[in-house]
Amino acid sequence: MAISARTDINYPRPPRNPFAVHPFISGALDIRFDNPGDDPENRDFEVVGVNVYKAHSSEFGRFKRLTDAPLTSLTYRDRTLNELVIDEDVTANFVSRGDNERKEYIFKVSKRPIVKNLPVLAYADSNSDIVVKIDNGDGQLLETPIYKVVGATGEVFLITSGYFDNALRRLVEPRLPDFENPQSKVTCEYYHNVNAVPFKIDHRIFYKLTTVANVLDEQGQIIETLESPLDQSEPVTFQQVETINWYWREAIRRNRWLLQQSGERVKVFIRKWMGTRCPDWDDTHKRSYAQCPICYGTGYVGGYEGPFDILIAPPEAEKNLELGEAGIRLNYSFETWTGPSPLLSQRDFIVRGNGERFSVGPITPEGSQGAIFLQHFPVQYIDTKDIIYKVPVNPAATIDGPIPKEDDFREKPGVTTDSPVITNKPEIPDSREIKGRSPNFEDITY
Repeated sequence: MAISARTDINYPRPPRNPFAVHPFISGALDIRFDNPGDDPENRDFEVVGVNVYKAHSSEFGRFKRLTDAPLTSLTYRDRTLNELVIDEDVTANFVSRGDNERKEYIFKVSKRPIVKNLPVLAYADSNSDIVVKIDNGDGQLLETPIYKVVGATGEVFLITSGYFDNALRRLVEPRLPDFENPQSKVTCEYYHNVNAVPFKIDHRIFYKLTTVANVLDEQGQIIETLESPLDQSEPVTFQQVETINWYWREAIRRNRWLLQQSGERVKVFIRKWMGTRCPDWDDTHKRSYAQCPICYGTGYVGGYEGPFDILIAPPEAEKNLELGEAGIRLNYSFETWTGPSPLLSQRDFIVRGNGERFSVGPITPEGSQGAIFLQHFPVQYIDTKDIIYKVPVNPAATIDGPIPKEDDFREKPGVTTDSPVITNKPEIPDSREIKGRSPNFEDITY
């Protein structure tokens, strides 16, 4: 079904009242919504169904479509799904053939991550999670025990020394592939994850819904099929237990006004908790190299989502220079708050307009009946030698490159990697106009 992406036409409206609720089943979430066919704004369309999209870590992140075809029901269960790969030929996938420092035989499977066959996301970590068979050209594809498996990165280590076989009750020599024999073959049977619904502490999953509908001519024939734009759909998460009432929406609006008048504009980076594992991931210690330039110590390629422009309450704290074992460091921390979006969590970080970076501490959400409308949190100054300072705010901007365009975040909320706004009032003569660096200054001055 070809779905139009034109911008010069009216699109069907996304489903109203979407909810993400936990069905009290491990590895599953339910998304419920109203019938878009009952929406008066969709009366000119023939509604086909609803598509469901999902993103991890941030509501401004990359959304991936979950539905193969538009849903015709009013609910969708997002659950952890694993797929069995039978006897994949991995002969050409060896990253080490005994030629590294430890004389290891290591291969990578093509579909990652390798997981246990469970209804929840659990990376493979034992001999029983996969089946490896080796044929050294004698026509016997024999099952061979392995040394270890790193499910997150899809790496499998073969046994390279003699070991005790419990079935035979004796020491046996390791069975290794003979790469000098062109008939040698290694296969692997395993489960890999195709869709994950992890349930971790403060894990963030967001959903968006779109309506797919047909445009009909006067004879009732289909002219084209349209899908409502993704940016018109409101993101929903199971972290928001209840919908915010009208008086709390008014409170949020007034808090926003306070931040616009006295708050500080900063950029926030949201730490990734899902994604592609960093190649420097250490499965033994369950962490990545702290100064890794690929994941910045998070364990996932890219490290962070963002930056996103937000407003926070102004800092009220003293700066102290402290002498420690590593030398003199600046101790500068303060309590602040922001609105309900984006949802923050500990280990995110913010960037101030002067380039200083602060780590976000524990979040204290304020709300009513499970609805979040305010987020309190402490921030701690990060030393300039930390790997966090290597996370690019604007990857496209270089020292010798062009200056990023200015952007007013009041008109374009969400993701931006642009420079701070330099305000300009066209109706004020330049001879007496006073310019600031943020829309807050402009609002108060004029």
